[in-house]
Amino acid sequence: AGRAYGAKLDGTDEVCYVSGGDAGCAQGEFHEALNFATIHKSPVLFHVEDNGYGISTPASQERAQPVEQWVKGYNNLGVYACDGLDLFASYEAFKKAHKHASGGKGPAIVVSHVVRLWGHSSSDNRKLYMTDEQIAEEQAKDPNKKLRDWIIENGLAEDDELVALEEQVKAEIDDAADRADAKPHPDPADGPLNVFYEGDNPLQDGSGDVTEPGSTGEKVPMIEAINHALHEEFERDEHLVCWGQDVQDGKGGVFGATK
Repeated sequence: AGRAYGAKLDGTDEVCYVSGGDAGCAQGEFHEALNFATIHKSPVLFHVEDNGYGISTPASQERAQPVEQWVKGYNNLGVYACDGLDLFASYEAFKKAHKHASGGKGPAIVVSHVVRLWGHSSSDNRKLYMTDEQIAEEQAKDPNKKLRDWIIENGLAEDDELVALEEQVKAEIDDAADRADAKPHPDPADGPLNVFYEGDNPLQDGSGDVTEPGSTGEKVPMIEAINHALHEEFERDEHLVCWGQDVQDGKGGVFGATK
C-alpha cells in the first residue's frame, strides 16, 4: 500500500500487486493496508487466494462471512470475487480489478476461490483434519486438468501433444534440479562474507585519527533540532513523505517536531 501511494505521488501508471491467503485476512496488517490504500486511493491490487483453510483451521473459525463480503465496508475499494480454478474467469476478474486500480478510483481486491491440492507444507497431513471424501472432492477440482480438458475440447491440441509437452517440461525441471544438486555446497567459512564492510577501516583498527564531534551556531532544544533536520531533508529530497498520526495540519505532533 505504501509503495502504491509512492507511485501515485510520483505520477506513474504503476499498479502494485500483493497476494496472500484467506487466513491472513484475519490479521490486523491486512485491514491496515486496506484502510491506508482506500484513504489515499492508492493503485494497489490485493489478491486473496481463498482455499478455505489456514493450515488446518477452517474458514468458519477465521471469519463470519466470505472475504469479498467482509471488505465491502471500505469505500473506494473495487471488489471482485472469482472462481480461481477457471483461467478465463480469473483473467476477467483481474482485468476489471486492474482497470479500477489504474483508473484512479482506488485499490482493488480479487478473491480467488481455489482448492489446496496438497497440505499446507510437507509436514501438514490433511487426513488429520479432512475426510477422505473432502480430499477426493478437492483433488477432482484440479484446475490443471480442467484447463487441459478445455484445450482438447476446443481443438487447440490433442491429448498426445499435451502428454509430450508435459514430459518435456518435467524433463527440463528434472535436469535443472540435477544440475543444482550437483553444485558443491557453500563453504561454511564464507558465511560472514558480505555482511559487514570488508575493506580497510582505520577507525576500526585504530590506525586512523578520530575527530571529536563539534558544533557551531546557536544551541537549540533537541525537538527544534529534529525539526530543522527534517526541513533540510525535505528541501533536499522531494520524494520524502512524512506520514503518521498527528504530524500535520500545522501542529506537527504533540511536541511540534514535524511542524
